[in-house]
Order: sequence, then structure tokens, then C-alpha cells
Amino acid sequence: MDGVAHMATGSPLGHVSVWDLDKHQLHSQMTGAHEASVTSLHYLPEEPLLLTSSPDNSLRMWIFDESDGSGRLLKQQCGHSAPPCKVRFRTATDILTSGLDSCLRSFSTLGDNLNKSLGQASYSRRKAKKLGVARELGKMPPILDFAVEVTREKEWDSIAACHRNLGTVTTWTCNRMGQHKLLHDRFRGRPHVLALCVSVSYCGNFVTIGYSCGEVDRFNIQSGLHRQTYGSPAHQGAVRGTASDSLNQALVTGAGDGWLKFWLFREGDPLGALQLSSAVSKMEMHRESGLLAVATDDLSVLVVDVELQRVVRTFATSRVTDMALSPDARWLLTASMDSLIHTWDLPSGCLVDSFQVASPCTSMHLSPSGEYLATCHADDLGVYLWSNRTLYSKVTLDPLSAQDHVIKTDVTKKDGAQEQKEEEMVILSLLPQSRWQNILNVDVIKRRNKPKEKQRPKAAPFFIPTVAGLEPKFASSENPESKMVSYSGLDLSAFGKLLSSRDYGVVLEKLRHMGTSSIDVEIRSLGLDVTLNFMDAVREGLQTRRDFELLESYIALLLKVHADAIALEPLLSDGLRHLCTVHHAVWDPLQCLFEQSLCIANYLRSAIL
Repeated sequence: MDGVAHMATGSPLGHVSVWDLDKHQLHSQMTGAHEASVTSLHYLPEEPLLLTSSPDNSLRMWIFDESDGSGRLLKQQCGHSAPPCKVRFRTATDILTSGLDSCLRSFSTLGDNLNKSLGQASYSRRKAKKLGVARELGKMPPILDFAVEVTREKEWDSIAACHRNLGTVTTWTCNRMGQHKLLHDRFRGRPHVLALCVSVSYCGNFVTIGYSCGEVDRFNIQSGLHRQTYGSPAHQGAVRGTASDSLNQALVTGAGDGWLKFWLFREGDPLGALQLSSAVSKMEMHRESGLLAVATDDLSVLVVDVELQRVVRTFATSRVTDMALSPDARWLLTASMDSLIHTWDLPSGCLVDSFQVASPCTSMHLSPSGEYLATCHADDLGVYLWSNRTLYSKVTLDPLSAQDHVIKTDVTKKDGAQEQKEEEMVILSLLPQSRWQNILNVDVIKRRNKPKEKQRPKAAPFFIPTVAGLEPKFASSENPESKMVSYSGLDLSAFGKLLSSRDYGVVLEKLRHMGTSSIDVEIRSLGLDVTLNFMDAVREGLQTRRDFELLESYIALLLKVHADAIALEPLLSDGLRHLCTVHHAVWDPLQCLFEQSLCIANYLRSAIL
């Protein structure tokens, strides 16, 4: 580390200790570096920086620039330390998630640097700030449901959350935990009364809470005061969902008794009721259209018109874990316990898309722009983002039948290889740009990053042992631990032997997984016959029209290193001529398209400006 002989060690308690190897003593210690055990540590070369990782789903960088030489936190990338259970878009680019770690986090679709933690739910903010939530015994249970409204988020709290096995509802700002804990006086001393669902009005002033005893209360989120109680009680079973319209005229509540009830939002008087075939399990409201999606325990999903108070669509599915309505209220997305995510077209009432994920989706939500779908899954720490293909490509959504094949998607793996759909397409490798942009400058990078020369040991051997005889020969070491290098089997490297086998598909796959420095070394060490085989491998790769930018970089490095040798050898010149023919066949159509696009862009720029 920056020329200093230090060693860092991590403990199962999350502490990091730094030891001075010269003085044989402890240099400094960072207590509570992670919430779980420290599993990996790495010093950056020639920098006073230390990277640490932990099973708490965090990666942290520490810099040692304090006056006493100790380290401080420089930057970090963190997620939920326990699986997230609820995900909602706060804006078109910000995603709010709550996890089983009692933490509320915000993730940005624009960049990881905008991610932040709103904090961990605590009974006492003062104690949590003083002692830390990890050591404070007043940590609240996990957040199972929350609602957010951004209309008045700059004036007061804009998020309301209900917790597992708790009747109190907490409020949050967009940056931290709020001041209010909402609970009516009649529920104090009644631990069996639990808050199961919550919703925030469109104006951002009121919070509606549904309880396990069938009661429904409305609070003012700014002052935390109780404003209204609906019914006495509102339902005979546990309230599973509440939703209000965009004008604060009507409130809809659904419960385990199978009733869907409509109330005047301000006065609290009943407007009507709708008897369903089974108990309500989930509710999702689209305020602009007045449509309400209701999932019931009989494995069906109903779409209710709040204005007409009647069911307009019915869909049969499996056990629903969450639902989402598109911004234009044309699609209804449902996630079920069989790991399937369905897309229903509401005007036609047909299933238009369905795909399967690796583990059941526990929560999902569509962005206000309809561009992304955010999902979280059972026993998974990640929050996954899906792109809406209809926004950037032509997609025909034909009705699917029960016999149609369901697309299976593994959310834990990403494969860069794409299926080639048309013969005219040229497909890139999707590898990082550094894997092919820096191939021509490896020698410059090595010279710039060359470490300082180490001092030679004083007891270095000068003479190499020989064998007595008429002809002097070097003695071959039979000791496997000997540092003497044997040159008997170094005629061809493993890559060179692979090229000699003429299995070019395996050769290209090997190059794809090799590093930039390794590729540079292998190409520089090519012999005459192996160079010709390398040209044949690149030519075969160009004919497949895959990994185009990687093959271009290989050709550029080959010509940079072996241009003189290729010009002197007729056999290599003929091989290069065949390679150029295939290259022109692939590149010329692309060049025509590029030139056409540039001409159109230049014409539009000159005509408009």
C-alpha cells in the first residue's frame, strides 16, 4: 500500500484491522466497517486505498489519509442485506425498495452514484443516531408495505410504511425516516391489531391505513393527527388493500370478507359495496383511468371500474404476489408464485405476453414513463430492471393461448451472445470497451505502470551447474521446487498448440476470455505456420459476423507487430489477401450504411441550422 508494509485483516464481527509489518504491531482499526463478516480485502497498487466486501451486500473503499494514518470511508456501493420485499417507482428514474433488513433504499436508473439509503427503521431516531441501528435494540420490524406520493415531498413526509406484526405506521421523507408514528389511541395496548396496508392520497396530505381487525383510518401526514374512521368497523375481516382516486372523492377498501367497499373520502360515508367471489388478497389502483385491479384468493384477477362500481374484466391465473398497471392503463402485469409474469391487454381481455423467471417475483412496478419494469424475487438480494421493448422496436402482441410456449428467463445470469436473426446483421461482442480498445496500446500501458525495480538479493547464484563430460551440458534439476527454468517444452504455447489443431471455434472462444495482456503476448509470439492459422481463424470469425470489434482489434495488432514479416513471406501475403477479401465483404455494406446516415445527418443539420 503506497510503499508502506501494511497488512489488513477482517473479522467475523465486521471489523478491519491494519497491521504494521515493519514494527510488528497493530497500526489502526476500523470497527463496524461492515454489518456482517468481512470476506475479502484488497489494496490498490501504489495507492492508500483498501477495498472490502461482506455478505451484507456492500462493497466499500477506504482511504488512509487521516493525521494518525488510520482509514476513513471514501465511497461505497450497498444494497439490501436481506431480500427486498416491496419495490415502487418514486419518479421515472428513482426506485424505492424495502427489505427484510428493515431498511428503505433508493436506486437510480441513471447511475449507481445516485443510489442512497434512507436509513433503517428505528423506534428512537436519537438512539439510532448515537449508537447505530446495528447495535441499537430498538430496531423496528421489516417494512412489508409502503406508499409514496411526490406531490408535496419538499414540504413534509411523502412516504408511509407499515411493518411486520406492528400496528404503527411510520412516515419517511425522500432522504430519511420521518418524525411521525401513526397509531390511533384506541389501538394502544392492543398488540394483536396490525397495520396490513397503506396508501397516500394524490395530493400528498393524507394516509389511509387498513388494519387486521377490519378498521380503516385516515391520518394527516403533515401533522400526524387522526382525521377519519371509515365504518364501525369497515369490514368483518382483515383489510387487504386501500386506494383513493385522483380527486380525493372516493376511497376503495378490500378485505378478507370478500367485500369491496366504496366510501366518500372526506365524510367517510359509504357509497356502495361489491360482493366478490372470494377474499381480496391484493389491490392496485390506476388513478387517471379509475381502474382498480383486485387479486382474490380463488386465483383470479378482477379489473373494477371505480366510477361504475362493477367488474369489467376477469382473468384466471395462479397465486398472485403483485400487480402493476401501465401508465396508459392498457396493460395489466401480474406476478404469481409459479415464477410467471403475465401481461394482459385490458381492451381485448387477452394474454399478450408471458415469461418465466428463476424464482418467484415478490413485488414489481412499472415506471411512470412505462420504460422499465422493476422486480424483486424470493431469496434474492437484487432488484432487477426490465426494459419495455415496444418503446424502441416493433413488437406484435398477438393473443397467447394456453398451449403457447412460455419464455424462460434466468434473472441471475446475463449472456452477451445473441441469436443471429438475419444474415446481413453484424453482431458485437458486448464486452467492455477496454478489452479491445487497449490492445494496440498495451506496451504503452505497461511502460507507464511499470513498478519500481526491486533490489537483487545479496546471495544470488552466479554459476549454473553443469554435468561433467566431453561436451559441457547444463544440469537438469530433478527437484520440482527448483527455480531453474527448463526450455525443453517451450516450442509452442498452449494457444499456439490450439491454433495448430485448426479448431478455430475453440480458438476464438479462448481469445474472447483472455485478457488484453495475454492476447498481446500470444500474438507477438506467433511463428510462421501459426500466424497463417491465426489468419484463418480470424477469417472464419468474420464469416460468422460475430464479435466484430474484437476481430478488428486482433487484425490491427497482428499487422502492427508482424507487418514486415508478412510482407516478406509470400504464403502469409496470400493469407492476408484472403482475409482482406472476407473483411471487405463484411465491412463494405456497413460502410455504405454509415455514409448514408452521415449524409442524411449533414443535410438535416445544414437545412435546419
